[in-house]
Amino acid sequence: MDHLFSPAGLANSALHRVDPRVKTVSILCFTALVSTLTSWTALLFGASFLVVLGALAGLTPLYFGRRLLWILPFGGVLIAVLPFAVPGEILAGFKIGTHPIGVSKEGIMQALILFLRMMNAVFALTLLTATTGFRGLMRAFRELRVPLVFVQLIEFTVRYIFVLIEETRRMMLARRARAFRTGKSLLDKRTFLTLGQLLGVLFLRSGERGERIYLAMLARGLGNQSIKRELVWPPTRDLGWGLGILTFALALRMLETGGSSWQTLLK
Repeated sequence: MDHLFSPAGLANSALHRVDPRVKTVSILCFTALVSTLTSWTALLFGASFLVVLGALAGLTPLYFGRRLLWILPFGGVLIAVLPFAVPGEILAGFKIGTHPIGVSKEGIMQALILFLRMMNAVFALTLLTATTGFRGLMRAFRELRVPLVFVQLIEFTVRYIFVLIEETRRMMLARRARAFRTGKSLLDKRTFLTLGQLLGVLFLRSGERGERIYLAMLARGLGNQSIKRELVWPPTRDLGWGLGILTFALALRMLETGGSSWQTLLK
């Protein structure tokens, strides 16, 4: 679990030393700006820029690729469906029974744009977390005056996910010790009932554990007030890093807008 809370790459790189607040604001703004791009070339430049920044921080392209694989099961379904769902110029077609299905050029382009947007977002957040670390990111949220309850929810969720995973592992081990064997699939009646009972018990234990933790924190003086810290302005060098990241995103947005305007004028 510790590797998820610590920065990755070269711990002493220039990007690692940038103030977490500057990195958080600049990279989140970069993600928001790049997500509005509609040109695949501009999006590709944005992803390449993030990979170059990652290389300066000691992060390999393989590191970014692995993080992208985590999100593909969620966004990959929509990307795979778009070529068949968006109407337009049909490039290829086939039939399922009596229903014709075609792959449109416009659908492929929209799927490509969606994939590149998703890749930019994943790369940006990967760069932020890898060069800041979880604790540094939470500290930056607090100093940026993000509501305390939101920060605490993130911290507790991340921390106790691993507790619940360990609890589930022990419950599964106990069932195997009692000679429980899963069926050939989840649709097996005995397996389905047993796993349903396991999830029910896990929810009950989670609720009980959460209640105990909450009462223990109240006993230690938990309140809604946050600790007021004196605001320290980030160094000029760090502000330069943040401004450079934002400038690149703005340049991509302006170049795309200018390019489409020139194309319209030429027509």
